[in-house]
Amino acid sequence: MRITVIIMSLLAIVSFADSSLSQNTSERIETGYVPPVPDGSVLFDQSYTGVIDDAIRAGGLFLRADEFILTEAGRVESIEWWGVFPSGQSGSFYLRIYSNDSNFQDVPGTPGDILWEMPAASVVNTDTGDDIFGFDIYHTEIILDPSDYFEADASTVYWFSIYYNESNYYLGVIEYIGNMCLSYSGGGWTSNDYTSFFRLNGTSYLALKANTWAAIKNGF
Repeated sequence: MRITVIIMSLLAIVSFADSSLSQNTSERIETGYVPPVPDGSVLFDQSYTGVIDDAIRAGGLFLRADEFILTEAGRVESIEWWGVFPSGQSGSFYLRIYSNDSNFQDVPGTPGDILWEMPAASVVNTDTGDDIFGFDIYHTEIILDPSDYFEADASTVYWFSIYYNESNYYLGVIEYIGNMCLSYSGGGWTSNDYTSFFRLNGTSYLALKANTWAAIKNGF
């Protein structure tokens, strides 16, 4: 797709250092925020729950990715993430899911092949009521069209990336808690000491099988 070529061309020719909302002087903020009730079952949960350390740029020439593993195979039908728009919401998001490249020297690896990608044109941004460094923290959600569902296997490492086509979006993060958020630069993917906030919702295959079997039984 043309937008993919443009994104990767820009990232390939520009070298940059990590950029955070706090300019690397982060301070933990804790509130009583509770994430909204998800659409469908939660397949993977790394939600913002009122504890945040910083926000890192995920727009313009900055691409971020964080790994996820499902305990049960399932179908991703909606995606949520949390971040900050310091100067308005005039841009648009672009989402990707990658395979894992296990040849990287770190564990579990880095993003490999692109398995799924789409422009996230129809998102809903909701102010959480929380702030970080004087900026509102927003909850963003997209409910996928059935033709855009992503089928994910269990016990498999994937990488989810968020890109905003303007430089004024920062992805909410907390200090590394087991899943590593990576940054892409002209020299490739590099790790940082953060875990980003996102949640994947949908239908597990176990639930699909159960519903299908129940429907078959009710037919007799």
